[in-house]
Amino acid sequence: MGGYHYARPGSSDGATQARFFAGNGGGWTPDGRTLPGALDLEENTSGDPCYDLTPAQLRAWVQDFSDAYADVTGRFPVVYVKADTWAECLGDQPAARPGQHLWLYDHGAAPEALPPGWDRPAFWQRAIEDGLDRNVFYGTEADLARLADDPHS
Repeated sequence: MGGYHYARPGSSDGATQARFFAGNGGGWTPDGRTLPGALDLEENTSGDPCYDLTPAQLRAWVQDFSDAYADVTGRFPVVYVKADTWAECLGDQPAARPGQHLWLYDHGAAPEALPPGWDRPAFWQRAIEDGLDRNVFYGTEADLARLADDPHS
């Protein structure tokens, strides 16, 4: 995976965080090796789980982040999220941009519910074994290379 940004929606707007992320190791170039950066949306662990934002406000934050990241890098970030977190904090509406990829955190036997707007994940974090995350890519090696190289994949 490319760079990884742990979202802090309660501390600043999405565009500010995206520009910082892209400028500090989270960028992307079409080199065939670097995957687009990931926007990690996890529940807040030190207060309101949804950062004191309504679902509409948090969806707008995700879109603001995604658009600013795309302005800097030429492509949208991958969204890393649990379906339960999406349902609780972002509601039943999609926030992803067309063609934006999902990295689903779901340690079940198979991916279960998906956030609205996606019919399958690009990546599925299926388990933690020996202290390491285990991820599955839904595609071929050629698909993965395209994802690393083509801003429209």
